[in-house]
Amino acid sequence: MPRTSIPNQTTAELRREFAEAALEEFLTRRVVAPGIGYSQSYLELRATKGGGPPFYKRGRRVLYKKSDVLAWLEANSQRVTSTSQYPSAIGESGVHREQRAPSPSSRRTVRRRTK
Repeated sequence: MPRTSIPNQTTAELRREFAEAALEEFLTRRVVAPGIGYSQSYLELRATKGGGPPFYKRGRRVLYKKSDVLAWLEANSQRVTSTSQYPSAIGESGVHREQRAPSPSSRRTVRRRTK
């Protein structure tokens, strides 16, 4: 049985398809990824390693229910009203990265040649 080709759709068209889908509709990874702002490869990695949105398998096809994807996105997002609140700017100690001394592993090591 020959494989049917998927028509080339722009990212905007895929996002629109995701937005217009009903909550209980099953969507392919190709539609879901741009709809939530992630790449297909990220969703593939999360499907393999865990931590991504729940998905269903029908034969070889991977399908996501839109309501599950939106629930996962809500549960794994953080509302930020200022960049100073963003977790990547502030470490676990509460000190901004710019204020911390560089860690020993980040310092460049110079090796000397031995004769």
